[in-house]
Amino acid sequence: MYSRTVASSIYTRIYTRPTSPSFAVEGVAEICAGTASVQGFHALFYHRQAHWLYKHKHFFLARALSQFARHMTGIEIHPGATIGKRLFIDHGMGIVIGETAEIGDDCTIYHGVTLGGTGHDTGKRHPTIGNNVLIASDVKIYTATHTTDVAGRTNTPENKKISGCFCRTYSKPITIEDNVWIGGGAILLPGVTIGKNSVIGAGSIVTRSIPENCVAVGNPCRIIKHLDNI
Repeated sequence: MYSRTVASSIYTRIYTRPTSPSFAVEGVAEICAGTASVQGFHALFYHRQAHWLYKHKHFFLARALSQFARHMTGIEIHPGATIGKRLFIDHGMGIVIGETAEIGDDCTIYHGVTLGGTGHDTGKRHPTIGNNVLIASDVKIYTATHTTDVAGRTNTPENKKISGCFCRTYSKPITIEDNVWIGGGAILLPGVTIGKNSVIGAGSIVTRSIPENCVAVGNPCRIIKHLDNI
């Protein structure tokens, strides 16, 4: 749960500067105080417990704990979300992480990020984030659930009766692969995949998948550079 930033600060403070006992104690106290005041640290601390309760089918207790954490930190993480090691949440206010979202190891998420979904379908309906991904502030990533008329669609996964009419629903997941950077204010629309080592510029609206090793910007998002050619 400790971030790479905190670990680096501890190393720098204690091992690369004067090592008198008083200085070391002061450094540890400073780092501990800083860690205790980071809302992302508290949000992840509560989430680990809520996720354990959720996995053991104590759904009410899990939701109650997650809502308490939301009230205390301003960060809403559904207890069903799967979060890897060393996630660093910077600032954190306004972050929303949905039930079936999956986040890999060594990721960084800034304030205002939404890993959400729309609709009332079940199953996988939130984004999947790989390892070592940076998502800057106010990025919106949605996996939509669409409702369509039965006529003309015979290969959709299931039928549901909505307002007296049979309809089919299907979800379009979003996948962000390893080592991706997403700039602030970007919007990723349903069904896209961002390939490994790619960069999405700030304010971009991604309407189609981006291959590996690319820089893409704009509305709609378009590729402006291939990083493997540098």
